[in-house]
Amino acid sequence: MPYRRATFGDPSRCSNASRASRTLGTMCAAIAPLTVAAHKLALERSAPPPEDDALVAEARGRAWASDDADEGRTAFLEKRPARFTGR
Repeated sequence: MPYRRATFGDPSRCSNASRASRTLGTMCAAIAPLTVAAHKLALERSAPPPEDDALVAEARGRAWASDDADEGRTAFLEKRPARFTGR
């Protein structure tokens, strides 16, 4: 995501952990909440492959079927920032 690095800065280049954490938090705040939740769950449960995990598949399905997914696609096509609601 090079455009995010240009907008928010590259957390790997931060001089200290506190600044890196704030930078990463700013980046994550711009992402759709249900997508973040699905990815977080997948990472937390990554011991077995996420594709084999019914809970991860359910969360991913909810994220793709959400209003936020529609908003993300529409915003992309309209070349504007998305306005995610977590629904």
